[in-house]
Amino acid sequence: MTTAAAPPVVRALPARVIASIAGVDVRTVERWRARVQPRPRSQRRLDELGAVLRILGPGMTDRARQQWLEAPNVALDWQRPADVLASGGFREVVGAAQAYMAGDST
Repeated sequence: MTTAAAPPVVRALPARVIASIAGVDVRTVERWRARVQPRPRSQRRLDELGAVLRILGPGMTDRARQQWLEAPNVALDWQRPADVLASGGFREVVGAAQAYMAGDST
């Protein structure tokens, strides 16, 4: 593995949350934080997570974003957005995030 700057999303949330979404061990997230470059599949999940966090906006704290990701969501049939992202449901989570920001759902 090569070293590079850690993706910003790696520092935005607790390692356990990122690990769950990316499908890796918490120690792997810690290595990313220490500048080890994620593998392509993991990088794709980090990019998806970053896109969702951008939709949720800069006015939302990292703690509030974490809570949104970990709470059951009506727009996702009461699944947690983090779990849906982890299973490859990026588009569904984007829709839920957009609805949340528009005030259409929780």
